[in-house]
Amino acid sequence: MVMGGFEGYKFTYKLIASHCFQNDNNLSSVHAHTFEITLYIAQRRKGFTKFQIIEEIVAKILGPYSGKLLNEIPPFDKIEPTVENMGDVFYQLLKEILAQNLFTLATLEINESPARTIIVNETNAEKSILFGNKIIKVSHLLIQNIIAGATQQMLSDRKKPVEITSSVIHAPLAATIESEILPSIPRTVYSIVPNRPSTKILAFRFALGLFCLLICGTVLTFYLKNTGTYPAGSDIYGHLFKSDLLYHNLKEGNLYPLYTNLWYNGMQPFRYWAPFPYYLLAALQFLAGGDAIVSYLLFVFLAFVAGGVGWLLWGVTYNRMLFCTFLGVLWFFLPDNLRVFFSEGNIPRMVIAIILPYLFYFVWQFVEYRKKWAVFPVIALMAFVILSHVMIAAMVGIASFLFVTTYWILQKRVMESFQVISVMLLSFALCGFWLFPALRGGLLGMDVSATSEVMRSLSTPVTVSLNPILRVYGHIDFFYYSLSVFLISVAGLFLADKKSRPGFYTVILVFFGTTTAMVPFLEKLPMNQLLWMARFTPIVYALFLLALLEWQKCRRYVVVIMALFLVMDCIPSANFPKYFSQIGSKITYSLSIAKEMTKQRVSLLDMSVFGSYPSFEICATDPKKQYSFGWAWQGATTAHNIVMINTALEKGYFHYLFDRSLELGDDTVLVRKENIDKSGKSLSELIVAAQASGYVLQKETNFTYIFQCDTPTNFGVYAQYPGLAIGRFAQQITLQYPCFQEGVKSSLTDYNFEELTQYKVIYLSGFSYSDREVAQDLLTKVADAGVLIIVDMNQIPIDPVTNRMSFFGVTAQPISFSTKYPELMYKGKIYEALPFKEDYTTWNTVYLENIKHPIGYSWFQNKELPFLGTAENENIIFMGFNFLFHGMEAQDKTVTTLMSNLLEFEPTHLPPRELVPITIEYGPNEMIIDSPKGNINTTLAFQDNFRSEQQITNENNLLIIKEPHTEIKFVYPYLLQGILLSLVGLLGILILLSFIFRKKRDLQ
Repeated sequence: MVMGGFEGYKFTYKLIASHCFQNDNNLSSVHAHTFEITLYIAQRRKGFTKFQIIEEIVAKILGPYSGKLLNEIPPFDKIEPTVENMGDVFYQLLKEILAQNLFTLATLEINESPARTIIVNETNAEKSILFGNKIIKVSHLLIQNIIAGATQQMLSDRKKPVEITSSVIHAPLAATIESEILPSIPRTVYSIVPNRPSTKILAFRFALGLFCLLICGTVLTFYLKNTGTYPAGSDIYGHLFKSDLLYHNLKEGNLYPLYTNLWYNGMQPFRYWAPFPYYLLAALQFLAGGDAIVSYLLFVFLAFVAGGVGWLLWGVTYNRMLFCTFLGVLWFFLPDNLRVFFSEGNIPRMVIAIILPYLFYFVWQFVEYRKKWAVFPVIALMAFVILSHVMIAAMVGIASFLFVTTYWILQKRVMESFQVISVMLLSFALCGFWLFPALRGGLLGMDVSATSEVMRSLSTPVTVSLNPILRVYGHIDFFYYSLSVFLISVAGLFLADKKSRPGFYTVILVFFGTTTAMVPFLEKLPMNQLLWMARFTPIVYALFLLALLEWQKCRRYVVVIMALFLVMDCIPSANFPKYFSQIGSKITYSLSIAKEMTKQRVSLLDMSVFGSYPSFEICATDPKKQYSFGWAWQGATTAHNIVMINTALEKGYFHYLFDRSLELGDDTVLVRKENIDKSGKSLSELIVAAQASGYVLQKETNFTYIFQCDTPTNFGVYAQYPGLAIGRFAQQITLQYPCFQEGVKSSLTDYNFEELTQYKVIYLSGFSYSDREVAQDLLTKVADAGVLIIVDMNQIPIDPVTNRMSFFGVTAQPISFSTKYPELMYKGKIYEALPFKEDYTTWNTVYLENIKHPIGYSWFQNKELPFLGTAENENIIFMGFNFLFHGMEAQDKTVTTLMSNLLEFEPTHLPPRELVPITIEYGPNEMIIDSPKGNINTTLAFQDNFRSEQQITNENNLLIIKEPHTEIKFVYPYLLQGILLSLVGLLGILILLSFIFRKKRDLQ
């Protein structure tokens, strides 16, 4: 009898055969038995099944043993034909064959007498022997070893299988059985039974499903075209620019462009952005006759059809073509898939959404059905995912790990789970030729605070992520996890088949990860930059649909109800006109005027309000112009320059804005009107600051002010900064005092005397050093040479011995003020500062101790607190109270006046700049720069893939040429390291494959 409840088919087969055993090197006499073999079989298909078919299959498999001496038939010619071994062999053989015909062999019982029954099943590592009504566990470790050893010996002298002719349709036995367990057993296996349609019928149904997808995809594409609601999404034009760039390079014979000057003052277009989606779009652009916008429509069609076909594969395997055709259509319309496609316009993530049904199909074939060949498409598909979006690929790996771990716990299938995750991990190394250069300064370069900020921004309260009503009111850009997916998954945890539950568990786990309540926990986990849980949603959608397919016992009417629930949940997200932005029509006029004016390069200061459209319109449509901005600035060398200019616009530091725009080579600057109002400054202040750098307001449109500077057609810039700011917080002073250059190094000991004495004033804030004595000696020599040095004591290294902040013997002592500073005494005058901003009503700062010559001080609680002064050297001034930060935050002119007096510079003081005409000629992966003299800022972003025999340097992230004639080659960065990583990945995969396909296999 079977332990526990069972719902299915019980079939008993009686096998009459004889056997003998080895006893003390002597064979026992041959004796016959009537072996009673009872099978407990569950059905995995829907509808009525003629169980006579099962009986016929079992008879065909076990019939060759009937009436025979088992010791003469493999594998029992190598292992003893004990009842235990017979149960092991027959269970494995029948389980594989029945699985091919969508049946599950739950348990096999075999006995040679009613008093002793061997029970074999999948879940028990040890077998159960039934003596009367008592079940006893018996270890099979010794028997397993005997079987494994006999199998290995048997493979060395195996014979060809006996070929049997029959009127039924034949198919090879599963590879795992045929090649490793029973190589020469006469057998006939059904590949088609009456309840499983013929190949022609399956092909016909597949064609009908494909036709349905083609029709639906065509209708959707023409709907978008006729309504004009395309392209849609905040990022879409940035992706179209890159595919258009690749398309034109391919036409010119450049298969992998290493450089373009159109975005970000020059960049490596596919260094940080995975290239596969752009090759796909470029191919579609070829089909579209070179039109990048039409290629988008073709991509919509492709995404719909190709993503749906992945689910048709499941339909073929499960003989559920109608349901899987429905899933193929539904896949495109699931809420977060639509949001990613039409709200974000994230083409790489949609390419991955196309791949996911195929990837998990083969993962499931490998893990559940032990199809070893499935490992090859898993490797290939995972590589395509990595080459589409490396971060999402890592998330696919994490989600897969959660899924197969849950599967392993529930199904006790450790080896296949471990192998498939290992294969996915090794696929990353296999892509090392691209991945290694991409990660240099990319994903791994993100700091902790930035990661936490992104995690918080991507988390969503449950009241939003499970609220379907918000989309009805037009909030379709909000993250919506899907109420239907969540509720069905919760129900599935309790009601679904065991094999469905890993998918439902994963859906629930990821959902909780998307909530704001989980962010503090996720922040503490290792590799938390990969735990942006909202981005896992399309991945778990695929696992959710997989779980639905494995819910075999679900009643048909319940399936229909769940399908309707899913459809109703998707309808509010399919409001395509809501996704489309009218930004293009608003800004096109301004951009066209600016492009006509531009000689060298243009910048648009809009704080990204106009989205990605300008990056396409300026650089991809004729006449193409160079652009100091772009889209997805994190991959730009000049990312810091861009952040600083945007900060200057936001805070109203217009002198810095125009001066640094000229440094970037922008002869045309567009400023969004609303940003001026938000900065608290006036148009007249903007115009005055522009004129200080040589810019003139040429045109005012509905949305922008357009400034232009009279420059040569192509120009470089020669500049000499009177001030240098060193340290992590040095950027603050450069915003307020643009005459300061931001040092590229934060450590004082990385500078030398010659470098520092080029400047009149040096400002130190947030600096470091490798040796304090060396740093102090260097600054003393520089100060003795006449350079004024100001040390911000709020941000200095802590002395490891005293655990205090001290430098040159001066110590920073902590102090807190409420509301505002006390009266400030500076050079015999009293200054009254403005109150602190609301965010800083308690001002934690420092005052100075051990100052020999105070310059500024305050009286606080009957104590004199120096905030400015010198020690031994009058050219080294120490500063407390965190003045500069307060002056910037509160826009305190009193503090600004005090700082200007101290620095001997005004906020309007700009570094002298000379515009130098230059010529740049571009060739295949090279450029040649000629200028009247050397030491010129070319205004091009410096790249680490530049190679030149002439001297070139990086200053403020820009390329400085030291000679009048410079030839630069563009090379593939870190090529050798990338190839080595790929070879390591390939070697690891080969080792793993040899393990997966090893000749030796233990019967389980």
